[in-house]
Amino acid sequence: GVFALAIKFGAWTLVANLLGWGVAVTFSYFANSRWSFERDRSLGDAKSALRFISSGALITLGVSSAVLFALSDAIGVMPAKLIGLVLAAILNFVAAR
Repeated sequence: GVFALAIKFGAWTLVANLLGWGVAVTFSYFANSRWSFERDRSLGDAKSALRFISSGALITLGVSSAVLFALSDAIGVMPAKLIGLVLAAILNFVAAR
């Protein structure tokens, strides 16, 4: 995806992570707002998006970035990214409960 493409073109690992995260969160917000959850129309689109991002998406960015920072030199960028995604998904699930 975006992360792998950014890495291929020489982006720093954490910058590539931020780019990939931004695309994923944007897609997730629009897909979920259309098909999965009801938006609070009184909030408006900008506040609704901010609430969506702050409610869980920041967890994924923080966890995946921390794992990439800590492990990418030792085990490689892609294995670290995979571990970060799995841990972030678990923590995001727990936080949403």
